[in-house]
Amino acid sequence: MELKTWEDAEIAATEFAELTSQLEIIKEELREFCERRHDAVGTARVVGPAIVGFQKIGRTVQVPSDAFDWLRAFHGGKFIKLRPVPEKPGLRRFLEKADQDIIAACRAQGIVLVAPYEAFYLKLARQGSGDL
Repeated sequence: MELKTWEDAEIAATEFAELTSQLEIIKEELREFCERRHDAVGTARVVGPAIVGFQKIGRTVQVPSDAFDWLRAFHGGKFIKLRPVPEKPGLRRFLEKADQDIIAACRAQGIVLVAPYEAFYLKLARQGSGDL
């Protein structure tokens, strides 16, 4: 569709909004279906033009970006490497063994351990020969 006037743009925006709404409804229905039928976490299923499934997300640490300086000062840069990104596996192991005072101090900065969970995902399946 070629957009030449404001009316064309309004029509295109309306169509886009309708298609996006339909896609969200279908995605929610697929998620609900998969939750009812989910007998094998880690196994994806091709459902028409989409791949749906659940994947296991392991225990991890959430570190907000404003806590990097505090983490560097508190631990002497032990968990912050060259980039301002924490070394999460080491930090996770440290927090798993830490006492309640350290955990409370980290929690006050927004650094928390996240329990393992299962996440729903939806991806578009590749169509055709794979040539783009």
